[in-house]
Amino acid sequence: MNILIIGGTKFLGRHLVKAALAKGHAITIFHRGLTNPGLFAHTSIRETIGDRKKKQDLDKLEAHYDCVIDTCGYEPEDIELSVEALKAKTKNYLFVSTISVYQTKFGVDIDEESALVEQPKAPEAPNYATQKALCESILAKHLDKDKFLIVRPGLIVGPHDPTDRFTYWIRRVRQGGVILAPGNRDRAVQFIDVRDLADFLIALAEKQCTGIYNAVGPGLKLTMGTFLDTALETLYGNASVKSGKHLSKPAKLKWVSEENLEQAGITAWMEMPLWLPEASDLQSMMLVSTDKAAQAGLKWRPLAETIAAVNEWDQARGSIALNAGLSAEKEVKALSSF
Repeated sequence: MNILIIGGTKFLGRHLVKAALAKGHAITIFHRGLTNPGLFAHTSIRETIGDRKKKQDLDKLEAHYDCVIDTCGYEPEDIELSVEALKAKTKNYLFVSTISVYQTKFGVDIDEESALVEQPKAPEAPNYATQKALCESILAKHLDKDKFLIVRPGLIVGPHDPTDRFTYWIRRVRQGGVILAPGNRDRAVQFIDVRDLADFLIALAEKQCTGIYNAVGPGLKLTMGTFLDTALETLYGNASVKSGKHLSKPAKLKWVSEENLEQAGITAWMEMPLWLPEASDLQSMMLVSTDKAAQAGLKWRPLAETIAAVNEWDQARGSIALNAGLSAEKEVKALSSF
């Protein structure tokens, strides 16, 4: 296949390129040349440098493609430009959206038929969810149903993740000591390994699929407790999994109730990754159906492999400060209080 990837050098894009090359596809990436320039030098990949906000740059893309995969569309105006510029040059337009487009309601599971967020009314400003939902509507407006595909991932994790939300937990387990664990250990959590997502996107492109698919994981129901237990086992005791140097410093989980977390001023998600309060409507973001994607071929690698890969990557990049997670000082203070 001849595939155009908009993006391709940061996180999902770089794994997507790798997955496509492994299947023998011809790849063109269209990007600004600002993130990881030269990442794919000395490969067969064609690069077109340009800004998706500029029609004249999009017009540089003169080839015809079997599929366009848009990994970084956020501004509705940008999607309108790219769709208009490329709709006559591709058989299929695959847009990577997000499960954030869904309305959330306490205790209600989400599938592809669930209601989407409503667009804001002035003076309320648009946000990530409403912008992505609007981008989806633009695809439906400008393309026939058999010409586009929308994939809505959950939290994407893995090597080169710039958000560090998953990585925080891997590094924290590696550091050892008493680890503050949030809320109920039996609370559901969901995320998807970027490599599994990339493989799934390429498989959908190969089959020229259309419609909408959620892309979350792992395949079996996962709890926060099982996730952290698996991280401990992978980094400290499982010699069959490559996770860098095995550790000897003891680590122990201390589960702290949501009430105590709030009392300590600890906030959900970015400061305490993977924690969404159980009584919050947002907790439904951890209850997203994988049935349709599984039927279409989404496969999940063992959780230990994801943990090991993130650990190895994080160790290789050194002591770089994380973009998410609880500070050591705040963790110690909270642990001493409860």
